[in-house]
Amino acid sequence: MTGCAPGAGRSGPDVSLGSAAIPLADIRADPQRFVGRAITTRGTVVTTGRSSGSPWIDLVDTKEGGRLTFLLASTAEAGAFEEMIGKTIDLMISVDGTASLEDGRPAIRVTPLQIIASIRRFDEPQELTPEMSAGVKAATESMKSLRATMFRDPGAQSEEITVTGRYLDPDLQKPLFERAGRSRVERSGNSASPAYLYSATAFAVDGARQDVTCRFRVENGDLRSVSYDETVRKPDGSQASTQRIDFVNGKGFDKVSAKSFPWPRNIYAAPCLPFAMRGFPLGKAVVVDFFLWSDYDPFSAMFAALDREEPVSGPSGSVAAARIRMNLNDEKTLRSLDLPMPQAYDMAREIIGQMRPVDSIFWIASDAPHDLVRFEGPTGAPGSTRIVVEHVNGVRLPSSATTRPSPDTSSGSTR
Repeated sequence: MTGCAPGAGRSGPDVSLGSAAIPLADIRADPQRFVGRAITTRGTVVTTGRSSGSPWIDLVDTKEGGRLTFLLASTAEAGAFEEMIGKTIDLMISVDGTASLEDGRPAIRVTPLQIIASIRRFDEPQELTPEMSAGVKAATESMKSLRATMFRDPGAQSEEITVTGRYLDPDLQKPLFERAGRSRVERSGNSASPAYLYSATAFAVDGARQDVTCRFRVENGDLRSVSYDETVRKPDGSQASTQRIDFVNGKGFDKVSAKSFPWPRNIYAAPCLPFAMRGFPLGKAVVVDFFLWSDYDPFSAMFAALDREEPVSGPSGSVAAARIRMNLNDEKTLRSLDLPMPQAYDMAREIIGQMRPVDSIFWIASDAPHDLVRFEGPTGAPGSTRIVVEHVNGVRLPSSATTRPSPDTSSGSTR
């Protein structure tokens, strides 16, 4: 697997929702389908209240139809949500199960991850409208604790990894380098601040070859990209192209604003995302908001959400795994646009929704070192076929493989 097609669009401020909104009627029809998943929905607040010590919020979908009550696992006062009555809001929620209010009405028990009540210019306050009360602000702060902006140290050891892949949509275009070769992880440094070199090889049908290398370093437990190198060779072995990106000291060119920006600290190169995703902060957060670099867009705003735990069949039997869903962060993309009126944001949201790629799904082992055991999604340009990649085996390398020099943490280059 040599990349994950992200789509397009640069992010604005670090406020986001994530996935396309699921209609309230769909959630109401089969709530068990969404239990354990982080989803986005949209509706107009009809009324609010409190039941058995927890606030609830009643939403109606005036466009798609449907009405639903969410019982919120939040410490905010129910009265704080009264100022949202009549407002159309977007909710990102983790669905915990079904419940009943004290008066017997059915409800969906959820943990709110984020509430956005309006779309305004990207340089204005984004999270809350000014009239919202301190209680809602407190609820929003509690939601932030469930979100992260960096992947963590995956705790990987030096190893070589072999995978198999099969394409699911044969009528769609395959990526140029469609056959994945082996990938390799090399760990160096000390246990407190390790460094990683991840390399992967892929081949084209005509024998051309692509070699990519990502260097990472761990800062206070966070996995930070240091550099990305790519070399493409023709079928005869001669070099066709090469590129290098310094994520520490370099800058990226933003297509939307036509300006150069320093690389954000939480950016990861698409071809090396299979390694970075192993650092999903299991047990600490349920959503990671980050940026993705690719040949198609250097500043794609993305989200990765923990859907649920489920077993995955592997070469050594069933493996307990965390299912992680990744896609474009629609709300961040919208907030990067400088549009003249609210209606324009509504139109842009509809267009983004229609052009949205399918989710990419990663299954990482629940136990350390959190191997990537399965992937399903596109790996080429937008509109490319999906592929299923499965981890066949990982051969741990001898300890001598970890003695090579660490990445230069001051410049992002190799000593």
